[in-house]
Amino acid sequence: MEENKTNSQNFKTIKNSSAYRGTFQTKVNNHSGFGKNFLLPFFSGVLGCSLVIGTCFGVPSIKERLLYGPSNISN
Repeated sequence: MEENKTNSQNFKTIKNSSAYRGTFQTKVNNHSGFGKNFLLPFFSGVLGCSLVIGTCFGVPSIKERLLYGPSNISN
């Protein structure tokens, strides 16, 4: 029972935890740039569309259905 009293007296309570965050915090840059807000999404969209269209016209079966429509020939 006496051991619990000595162990509990070694702990301290921390009132302000921000003192320990100082070394781990990084500086936040709140400046919004034209490239970050417009150019990056624009070029990402262009790249994505190019990949989808290139895949559609690169696969022969998809290309035939896009250009000539579905075939209605039945045996």
